[in-house]
Amino acid sequence: MAVVEHTITKHCPILTPGDVTPHIIHHLEMSFGEYLVVRGIEDTDHVKNILRAFKDIHIWDWIASDYTCLLTLSFKEFMSEFRQNYLEEDWEMQVNVSKSQRSNKRQALSGKGHNANTQASSSQPTDSSNPPKLTEAERALLLAHDGCLKCHQFNVGHRNFACPNSFPSGNGYKTITLAADAAGHPAKNKPNTSGSDAKGKMVASISEAKSNSDSSFVAAVGPSCVLSNRSESGDSSFGDVVSAPICAKHFVWQYTIDGPLGDYPVKISTLVDCGAHVILIHSDLVCSLALPIHTLDEPFHINTALNDNGKKCFNAVLHNYVFLLVTSLDGQFTSKPVRALVANNLCMSVILGLPWLIHNGIVADFANRSCIVKKTGYNLLHPTPRPPSQPPKPKLRKLVEQTKADKKQALVELVTVCQEKIANGTLTFEAVSPIDIIAAVKEHIEVLANAADLWEHDTSMKDHYKDVFQPIPHFNDLPKDFISCIQLKDAEKTIQENTEKLGKSLSNSI
Repeated sequence: MAVVEHTITKHCPILTPGDVTPHIIHHLEMSFGEYLVVRGIEDTDHVKNILRAFKDIHIWDWIASDYTCLLTLSFKEFMSEFRQNYLEEDWEMQVNVSKSQRSNKRQALSGKGHNANTQASSSQPTDSSNPPKLTEAERALLLAHDGCLKCHQFNVGHRNFACPNSFPSGNGYKTITLAADAAGHPAKNKPNTSGSDAKGKMVASISEAKSNSDSSFVAAVGPSCVLSNRSESGDSSFGDVVSAPICAKHFVWQYTIDGPLGDYPVKISTLVDCGAHVILIHSDLVCSLALPIHTLDEPFHINTALNDNGKKCFNAVLHNYVFLLVTSLDGQFTSKPVRALVANNLCMSVILGLPWLIHNGIVADFANRSCIVKKTGYNLLHPTPRPPSQPPKPKLRKLVEQTKADKKQALVELVTVCQEKIANGTLTFEAVSPIDIIAAVKEHIEVLANAADLWEHDTSMKDHYKDVFQPIPHFNDLPKDFISCIQLKDAEKTIQENTEKLGKSLSNSI
């Protein structure tokens, strides 16, 4: 049984793991109220601050699945939702009966009501204002006939938490039977307890089997109340709350695979199954692609999850495997080679299981229906289109030719426009001032004076350093004896010597 721990008022209360009762939830609610008042938390943050109080794994699963919706609730709405999920449907009636019994006992102890004491000691009071507690058979009949556990009536189409009626009176209360409810109304529908009429798809999976063990397979999951529109307790109103689908689409990926005898790659649709612990390939596909077949060291046993009274419906022993290498349709992804077991009668040509996903570093996101390669970020199921390739950079000759052609075209256009404006008389010329002859003569005199000044400086410099600026004599007049000799080094000899020095320096350093 769960326990409420709240030793320090300013700390959040703790609800330990275990079953809860109306009394425990009432105690928890009072502790929550005291904690929220002491800490001065705003009303909008009440639920956010108390979610950490629950330590039971089942309550944590409920909070994690409806976290976003729970944050929008007020404190009273959250506690009401919590009671609805983790208390019995008739908990209010049980509390009322318990209160009535305690009141009758107090009256009996005080000597004020002998009749009340007699009623309180009876297991099923008949003259009390409260009805007796429902038996397991009565609860089963109400749930089977779409009844309500509060008003105790058949075929009403609601449940106790949405019941608009009050509890039936204990005076003249009639026991619920297969023929009529507490109000005397007959049942319109009969419970169908036969499982042979249930319609639905059988769910099966492949699991590893051992030849010396009968517990190596998993029982098939068939149509039951879990896969129906109603819950196990017959509550049809859960269909509005639970939005999880009964089934979902498989992860089917299209790719290309090549074989030794094929001229072109073959397009294949495969099943990406993160629940399969092996990689399977159809024997027909292996034959059509002429893939090399290898033999396993030990036979591999597999069987389906379906069974028939403990007997295995299908058992296969696989002996061969092939190396499988696949490529996406757009060519952006090529998988690493893996070993695929050859099997017959597969639902798909290839089933890519966990070994393929792990070996290629692929992460599956079931909510977004994506399989992404971690290294490149490529999405197998929803690939992004490849960006267009950049055009090649033109050569320099083409750039020069294009520039000349553009200049020629611009010149032709300029001449055409000017001729049109001249013909139309719209072309106007700017006013040009006449030539100033005096200013031009003055400018030319200044240029000549500067040139004469430079010539004079050049002559004086050459006279001062005439040893340097003497003209070079003719070749025949040059001296015949050698004043200096410059010997050029052999390039190959220099490289060889440097290599030998480098080898010596490396050997010395080592």
